[in-house]
Amino acid sequence: MPRALAPAARGNVVGMAPDFTLTDQAGEPWTLSDHLDAAALLVFLRGDW
Repeated sequence: MPRALAPAARGNVVGMAPDFTLTDQAGEPWTLSDHLDAAALLVFLRGDW
């Protein structure tokens, strides 16, 4: 179970993100639930350039 965010870090967080799996740059699967003990920053880039 993830620990609660400190009050200063909460910002506009409204809840936990749903679990998902994406492919990383090396072609390996990356699942959010495998990284609950660390902060995760997701950057989505448009693929039309």
